[in-house]
Amino acid sequence: MKIEFCPELQLDWILGKVSIESLSCIKIKLYEVISSEKPSIINRHISDINSYPGIVEIKNKTNFNFHNNVYFNIRDDSAPGYSEEDNGEGKTFQRLLKSELLSLHENRATGSNLIHYRIICQNEIIDIISSETPEVIK
Repeated sequence: MKIEFCPELQLDWILGKVSIESLSCIKIKLYEVISSEKPSIINRHISDINSYPGIVEIKNKTNFNFHNNVYFNIRDDSAPGYSEEDNGEGKTFQRLLKSELLSLHENRATGSNLIHYRIICQNEIIDIISSETPEVIK
């Protein structure tokens, strides 16, 4: 039986703020969002559907604090990155024990075990390679 990686952190994330004190201390503030659905198109004119506002409810704020990092990158979710075929554990907060990006940095590391974390937000993808597990504050 496969155990899911951090099920309580597999949420629909939107990026709030990133604070970089140095590469060894990165703080990421994320919000959980719930988007409302548009009304059914049955018996409605297309202008009624297209004019319906998109309603987003921001629920929970969560801070991810990463320490002792060797790599950090934020990119648009449509921008090409390293191999998207990397097998990560988790859906929106991932731990990648093997990845092309991790392989590049393991060759440079000096005796520390590195872990590749990926956070997939609605519009951004955040990659962090760290020698420590993150501190998560909900």
